[in-house]
Amino acid sequence: MSIEIRWFFEHEIPDDIESWVAERFGDAVGKPKSRSDIYLNAPKCDFLGIKLRHARIDQLEIKRRTATFPFRLDALVVHGVAEDWIKLSWKDATPIPVDDHAAFFDRFPSGPWVEAAKTRRKIRSRLREDGAVTHTKDRIDRGLSWELTKLEILGNAWWSLAFDVHGPGEEHLEILQRTLPYILADYPGPALSQEHSLSYPRWIARASGG
Repeated sequence: MSIEIRWFFEHEIPDDIESWVAERFGDAVGKPKSRSDIYLNAPKCDFLGIKLRHARIDQLEIKRRTATFPFRLDALVVHGVAEDWIKLSWKDATPIPVDDHAAFFDRFPSGPWVEAAKTRRKIRSRLREDGAVTHTKDRIDRGLSWELTKLEILGNAWWSLAFDVHGPGEEHLEILQRTLPYILADYPGPALSQEHSLSYPRWIARASGG
């Protein structure tokens, strides 16, 4: 299980956000990684996320939301919804005939499937026992993995800022509360508000006009 919190915004990533990430976090910023995922758009079922990773019918991922938690950092005017998710993944090693793959998407992009192209940069922020926060590319046991992601869906540009908690399950919300203020202390971008705090299923529905 993991606790996540995400904010989504329309248009390209603002220049001041790009500069903030590059200058503030420097060598801790991972190299950009790109891929496309295809999501099942089910606006009335936002507790379930179903997608085909890398836009392939042999790589299926299902996520189910098990809980939500209101999240606030009043001093930084940060408001949103933290969500607890369980993820299951399948990968079929059987080669998929090209014709079968094409037939699956023969009506695409009409119908319930929506493709989202992503280019993301990941940073890990470690919460130390003394309460200090350090930033790294390396794996961490306790703290936040977070990412700045450029998105394209249905020909429209979006971007997101997302945080995923690492650590003992009973400490997840505490870790989020203690680590995020260090990261966002000088955040220069648009307000991280409740309106923009969305899960991927809710964003897919909104970006698709649902």
